[in-house]
Amino acid sequence: MHELILRNNSLNDRSMDDLAGILCKKDNCLQRIDVSGNEMTFAGAGKILYSLKYDNVVKFANLSYNDLSGSLITNFPTFLKFNKTLTFLNLSNCKLENQNIKLIGNNLSNNQGLRTLILANNQITVFLRRMKGQLH
Repeated sequence: MHELILRNNSLNDRSMDDLAGILCKKDNCLQRIDVSGNEMTFAGAGKILYSLKYDNVVKFANLSYNDLSGSLITNFPTFLKFNKTLTFLNLSNCKLENQNIKLIGNNLSNNQGLRTLILANNQITVFLRRMKGQLH
């Protein structure tokens, strides 16, 4: 299987534990993951992103329409630094705040693979100041 679409379900952080376990397996061949529109928080998103840290297969991840507000997604720096295959990441409508965007912006320059990052419809005001050096 190359594509897993689980959008618009009631999957929570515990479900993301299970998915992260699948993504960490050496025989994982998923290239596209869509867990948008679920009940995941920053904890579940962090687990998914951490599992993609050294992943050499997944190219597309859609985590949009999940409530990732309230705390930093602390696995972002590790994920952005080491993952080289993910080219598309959708974090739109996730209630991301300035603190999350600062963390993403500070670590984006370490990532050589990501080509599309969607941050539409979040609660951010610092994007251009923090990310302008990363856009090229």
